[in-house]
Amino acid sequence: MAEEFTKQKYAVIMLTSKESPTSILQRIIARTTFKNNPSTAIPLQQVSNQLLNNPLLLKQLSNQIAPSVKYLSVVETDLLDIQSLEDRLQYQKAVHDKSIILLDMHELSTWDTDKERLVGKFTSLQRIAKRLQIVMIATFDLNPIDHENLINGYLTVAGIERHVDTFIFLNSPAEKPANISPNSPNNCLVSLQIQKNSIGQKNIVYLTKRTDFGYFQEG
Repeated sequence: MAEEFTKQKYAVIMLTSKESPTSILQRIIARTTFKNNPSTAIPLQQVSNQLLNNPLLLKQLSNQIAPSVKYLSVVETDLLDIQSLEDRLQYQKAVHDKSIILLDMHELSTWDTDKERLVGKFTSLQRIAKRLQIVMIATFDLNPIDHENLINGYLTVAGIERHVDTFIFLNSPAEKPANISPNSPNNCLVSLQIQKNSIGQKNIVYLTKRTDFGYFQEG
């Protein structure tokens, strides 16, 4: 999502609990090589070695990954300082026409978290985004309990979706991996549940996840 927004010249600040700037760049490289030619694509786990062995790789991909390098900032939530983030967003708002906060909140979908602390942090970010008129998108991984709750019309355990207008939940179904290619057993089907609270609209979209390349395509 962050990569696609940067292609549309949105300045994106991605807040994540499990990624780093380096791992995001590796994902972009793997995905780009897959889109260029699936038969010669570089799997995610081999990207760092390929960069060491082929110094020209970045140069070869530079035009394609340039928007992401220019417009995407990655902030690890462990290092998050709300005041510093607000200052950064104010600067970003002054420099760029369009801005987005992409909140990668995997930990909110577990049932053993400190929900009050997490919701408090989330609502602080929400207030900043509203004051600066910056769109905030929150994405969540679903555990089995939350997935069942949503299917049956109930809230997730944390109830975090009540705090946003639109939310997106990702779920990897428990079925066997999709038999898309015998050479890539990590391919699987995932579902995205997209819900817009203001009009009560809910959509579920199924996508093929090519795990080795960090790539999604229509299912």
